[in-house]
Formats: sequence, C-alpha cells, structure tokens
Amino acid sequence: MVSSEAMSIQSNEASLRFSISVDRAENLKDLFNSMNVIDPYVWYNFHDFGYYTTDKKRSTVSPTFNDTQMYFIKANDESFAHYVQSENLAFVVFDHQQKDNHSHYLGLGIIQLSKYINLDRMKKGKPLNESIQVPLTHPENEDGSGVDKPVGTLYITLKGEYT
Repeated sequence: MVSSEAMSIQSNEASLRFSISVDRAENLKDLFNSMNVIDPYVWYNFHDFGYYTTDKKRSTVSPTFNDTQMYFIKANDESFAHYVQSENLAFVVFDHQQKDNHSHYLGLGIIQLSKYINLDRMKKGKPLNESIQVPLTHPENEDGSGVDKPVGTLYITLKGEYT
C-alpha cells in the first residue's frame, strides 16, 4: 500500500521526498496471550505529519505489511532538520484483537533518526536507502529483572532524496 501526505510546496521549490516502509515483522510474541493468535498492525508518528497506522494482518506472528507512506518536506524546513538530529522514531506493534485495550501493545521498537538520515549528504545528491531491523521489546518483566523482553523484529526501509 502506498499513500501520500504532502506539505504545500511550489513546483519550482526544492523538496525532500521521504518514505517510510513498514516491510514485515517476524516472530511476534504476545506476552499476555499464550495462544499467540494475533492480528498485528504497526503505528508510528513521524515529524509533524501525525500518526500513521498500517493495515492489520490476520492471524499471523510473521506478517508482511509492504506498507509505504510518502512524505514531502520543504528543503529548507529547519524544524525537520532539528527533528532528525534530536528525535527517535518509535514503532509500536498492536494486536487488533485487543483494540479496546489501547494500553496493550505487543512490542515497541525505536530507531535514532540521526543514525540513518544525513540531510547534508542527501543535499549533495546522495539519496537515502536504509533497510533497518528494529528489535521489538516489551517492558513486562514478571521476574523483576527490569529487563525488557524481546517480542520480535520489525523490518523497515527509509528512503529519501531531494528533488
């Protein structure tokens, strides 16, 4: 699924075309459901564009999403440059079967944006194309260890280029 959200950009103004693809997840575990029958979907909030949610997948612990969201950002957007340097991007995996319990999620994965996005390099004509394995964890630790439990892996792709 490919969809678009666009900021108002004049046709002759340089812009950054940026996409986030939620490709797939593997070995998802629901720490609260021993049957492990889940309908997963992924949620994230990117910059000033608001929340985005993928479609749900039925009865799978290793879903393929192939879900790409496209963003258009003004080339001189200082707030975006600050966002990339100072923020992380969190991906939350939910189980649609638990949709009435918004506090219940399967796992959380976080990436440091500055580790992958170099705007200066992209301005010099080098496009971004990063495939990232994001470990998913959950803070449920009944053993009192204080260590987050691994609950799967999310695979995403970040792409971007100035046009």
